[in-house]
Amino acid sequence: MRPIWRIGAATLNHFGMTLADALNAGHGVLATSAHRPLRNQIRRAIDRGDLVRLLPGVVVLRELAADPVARARAAVLWQPRGILLRRIAARLSFWPDCRVDAIDLNMAHTRHCPGFIKASQQRIPADHLLPWGPAHLTSPSITVLDLARVGDWAALCEALRTGAVTLASLTEANDALAGHPGATRRRECLVRAAANPWSVPEMDLHQLYRENGIAGWVGNARLRVGQTTMIPDVRFDRERLLVEVDSRQHHTQAESFERDRARHNLVTVNDWAVLTFTPSSIWTTPGLVVAQTRALLQQRRP
Repeated sequence: MRPIWRIGAATLNHFGMTLADALNAGHGVLATSAHRPLRNQIRRAIDRGDLVRLLPGVVVLRELAADPVARARAAVLWQPRGILLRRIAARLSFWPDCRVDAIDLNMAHTRHCPGFIKASQQRIPADHLLPWGPAHLTSPSITVLDLARVGDWAALCEALRTGAVTLASLTEANDALAGHPGATRRRECLVRAAANPWSVPEMDLHQLYRENGIAGWVGNARLRVGQTTMIPDVRFDRERLLVEVDSRQHHTQAESFERDRARHNLVTVNDWAVLTFTPSSIWTTPGLVVAQTRALLQQRRP
């Protein structure tokens, strides 16, 4: 799909110069009330099927009608005072590949919303809003805490991995939400964030260790071995044990596979032991994961 802000000459002729310019400026989305002189061109484009009425008073290029970012643009043109929340806020701020099934929009009323908009009413601290077009979206820290409230933990891992949030920024945002619903889940989010998980399987491994009293480890902390700096998923310093969470997807590229084997050899010859668990083993045989970790810790304990 071509970027809307690079409409070519053929499309300029197809839409007419003025309408194409307006579509370029709006990234493929228009509020019809803001372009009344173009109403005849817009109507003809709708009749041809080139434009789609996505929301009352908002049209979008047909090829972008299902695109989450275009839908978000349409939503804030429809509700200029709206605030984008949760997964669409994550996608627009720190997680460009985030899957978005619905546009979460904080708005004054929650009735008569199209199916792709999930309306809500929350009190969001003004200093935790980011401007986006004519509207706003929640800051990464508020976004992560709000998603944790509904049990969606992937955003926490991505935000920690990319540095979009820290434990300190999450704590400050949680303080700003004092008295808001969801306090229990937000506190749980802070506990999980303290271990610095960079993926949901890592986070579940951390949780498994906490529940079984396995302590003395850090998550995703830099380690210098020889002339190489690496970031193991879990590190037990006292026992010189590294624990890695490897998925099949992680090793689909030959370069990644070769790099991990070389890293494994490097730490082994420098007296570090390595345990490797798959996400499936963490979820389906957690008892075995705990038993094997404990056994190797016992063997290597000074």
